[in-house]
Amino acid sequence: MAKQVKDRKVSGQVTLRSRETAKGKSLYLDIYKEGVRSKEYLKMYLIPVKKPEDKITNQTTWEAAEAIARERAQAIVMGKAGIKNKKNKTLLLDWLDIRINHLTEHAKEMGRTDNNSAKQAKKEKLHIEAYINQKYKGKKITLGDVDHDFCVGYGEYLCNAMSRKNKYCQAKPLSSGTRTLYFKGFSTALNAAVKAGHLQANPMEHLDITKIIGKNAQNERVYLTAEELRKLINTHCKREDVRNAFLFCCMCGLRWSDVSTLKWSDIHADGNEWKIEKRMIKTSELLYLPLSNEAKNYLPSKELKESDELVFTLPTLWGTERVIADWVKEAKITKHVTFHCARHTFATLMLTQGADLYTTSKLLGHTSVKTTEIYAKIVDKKKVEAVNLLNGIF
Repeated sequence: MAKQVKDRKVSGQVTLRSRETAKGKSLYLDIYKEGVRSKEYLKMYLIPVKKPEDKITNQTTWEAAEAIARERAQAIVMGKAGIKNKKNKTLLLDWLDIRINHLTEHAKEMGRTDNNSAKQAKKEKLHIEAYINQKYKGKKITLGDVDHDFCVGYGEYLCNAMSRKNKYCQAKPLSSGTRTLYFKGFSTALNAAVKAGHLQANPMEHLDITKIIGKNAQNERVYLTAEELRKLINTHCKREDVRNAFLFCCMCGLRWSDVSTLKWSDIHADGNEWKIEKRMIKTSELLYLPLSNEAKNYLPSKELKESDELVFTLPTLWGTERVIADWVKEAKITKHVTFHCARHTFATLMLTQGADLYTTSKLLGHTSVKTTEIYAKIVDKKKVEAVNLLNGIF
C-alpha cells in the first residue's frame, strides 16, 4: 500500500494527502483556491496491513478518496465550489411539493401501494415550513435564497424542534436519528434541484453534519447476531409470508421498498446460480445480486406464478412491522427490530464471515464505500468486546 499512501495531486488546486492518527492514516484534501488554502478531512482511514484483506480495504478506501478529490477539483474548475447560487425564483416549498409528487408517481410506476418516501418528504416539508415561519416570519423563500446560512439555521432549528403531536403520542423533542434523517432529506431535495437545473450547487455539500446536528447524529444500526437469527428461525411467526420475506432479506440485504416490489421476472436462474437484477427504489441504480442457497430457501414456490407477479405479497410496512414485533417478542429478543434490521443483519454477517468491504458494498448496492464502513466499525467493535471477555479470567 506504500505507493497509494503518497500524496496525490489531483489538480492544481486539490491534493489528496494523509497523516498518521490513532485510527490509522487519515485522508484529507489540501485545497488551494483563489489564494486561500484549506483542508477537508474525509473521515476515511488507511488501516495497518496485517492480512491480505487489509490491502484490498485500503485500496478501496484510497480509490473512494481519489473520486471525492476529483469531484472537488471539477467543481472548482466549473466555478461551482463556494459560489453562491444564482437567484432562482422557484419557491422552496413549491419545489418540495413537486418532489413529493415525483416520489408518489415513481412509487406508482414501481407498483408500490405504500409510499414511505413521499410520507417522509411530507414530514420534512412541515419542519422546513415551521423553520421558515419561525426565523423568516413566513417570508416567501425561493430556491435561490437557500444558502449556507439558511441550511445551518435549519439544522439548529431541528436541534430544538418537537415531533408533531397526534392521537397516538404526545409531542417530544426530535431524536438524534430523526434530526439527521430530516437534515439529510433536505440535502437530497437540494441535490434533486441541482439535477433539475434550478441550483448550481448544493449549499449543504460541505457542511459538517456532526457540528450542526450533534455528535450523536448517527443512527444506531440495529442488527441480529447469528444466534438471534437462529432463535427467530426456530420461533413461530403468525404470518409465513412476513417471516420468509424478512429472513430472505437477512440473507441478501434487500430493502423493504425493493423486496415488497420484487417480481419473479427480477429473478434469473442459470442452473444452480440465481441472481436478482432489479432497479433499486431508493437510488434508481441497477442492482445485480447473486442469491445464496440460504436466501433461496425463503423464496415461495414459483409454480403457476406469472413472471410479472410479486414474489412476496405483504401487508403495509406498518402491518409487516407489527407482525415482526410480535415474532421478535415471542423469540425473547429484546432489541427493537424493524424490517430494515434485516439489511443491517446481512451487512454485519457478511463482514463477520470475512467478506471484504468493497464486495459487501456492491452487494448492498451502496453508491459509496463510506456508507458500508459504518458496518465495518460495528464488526470491529464486536471483536474488541469479544477479546475483552478474556480480561481477568486467569
